[in-house]
Amino acid sequence: MTLRIAALAFALLLPCAPAHARPRHPSHARAAPRTLRAPQLAPVVASFDTLGVERLNAEIAAAVAARQAWSRDPVQVALHDRFRGAGAAGERPEMVLSWKGDPPGKAASGEVVIVQQGLLDDSIAAEWDRYQVARQADGSWRVTAHHHAQRCRRGEASETTRFHRGVCL
Repeated sequence: MTLRIAALAFALLLPCAPAHARPRHPSHARAAPRTLRAPQLAPVVASFDTLGVERLNAEIAAAVAARQAWSRDPVQVALHDRFRGAGAAGERPEMVLSWKGDPPGKAASGEVVIVQQGLLDDSIAAEWDRYQVARQADGSWRVTAHHHAQRCRRGEASETTRFHRGVCL
């Protein structure tokens, strides 16, 4: 990441001749503009475990009673559960977080997906969690379903390239 940022900063600092002053080769006259492809963020999930949501919803209800702001934000609800008892000391995993649905301020329901990789674990390379949430009448959110899967560091190709349920060895 740092290398890409440094290369971009270096490229931006280079002096550049205006487009009309650059020599053009005849074969480039009709070249189509280059387009950048967005990285694919959707992981391949072969299977997942469905986890219970009763405990989390009880915590959300207690947070609503205590007027804690995180209970009114679907992404914060998912993060509250996912990072309970955060990992090992010094662990700085990479995280991709996505919201699927109307903007949270207007949505009646939606889906939060958290993918974490770079874990300090010798068997698990990455974890995937999907929280399906629904807005309540009081403006807070409840989790209607929580799915979890993991990608292993070693094993068969299907275990190391896709997220799946089960144990990584």
